[in-house]
Amino acid sequence: MRDLLQRLEQKRTVPIVKAKLPLIEEVQTETWWTDAAPFMIENIRLQLRDLIKFIDREEQTIVYTDFTDELEDLEEVNVPTRHGFSSHQYRKKVEAYIRDNQNHVAIAKLKRNEPLIYGDAIALEKMVYSADIVESREQFQKVYGNVNLKRFVRELVGLDRNAVKKAFKKYLKPQFDSNQIRFVEMIIDYLTQNGTMDNLLTYIKTV
Repeated sequence: MRDLLQRLEQKRTVPIVKAKLPLIEEVQTETWWTDAAPFMIENIRLQLRDLIKFIDREEQTIVYTDFTDELEDLEEVNVPTRHGFSSHQYRKKVEAYIRDNQNHVAIAKLKRNEPLIYGDAIALEKMVYSADIVESREQFQKVYGNVNLKRFVRELVGLDRNAVKKAFKKYLKPQFDSNQIRFVEMIIDYLTQNGTMDNLLTYIKTV
């Protein structure tokens, strides 16, 4: 069900899906499932069943059932609760944690395009890997792989626009024509939003 909700969440541009986003996100959390009762799950099914059609058809798995209902004496049983690990939820929590801590000295420097000294790099690793949400370096790398932490953080928080304009100021002078300046402004916009840009992407756009 979580996989279905994750794919439905990607259709947030659809107004009717967007209206249900708080519910879709809540049901994906482990906390919700801890106390979930059958009637709660049925309520979710009723509220979201009309949204399933917005999931890309090629992603849908058709399940056929052929059961005969047989109502017997009701018996109360204890159902063990299992908390499955969701890499999707883990990523959301980790990335939200980093974005919420942009005032951290190392993250602030990365956002301003300032170099990190050794102490900054150590502080950044400690801030990320020792956080309760992240759990550990090993868990982080299990989900994200062996990524460059500084690049990872910069891609999340982006770059300060003034810092980017300062780096490109020599290309914004009058000797360049309007198309060239607009191209540089597009790069500035991209870096402000995404923090990094592969050289290949720049090369392709200039051809």
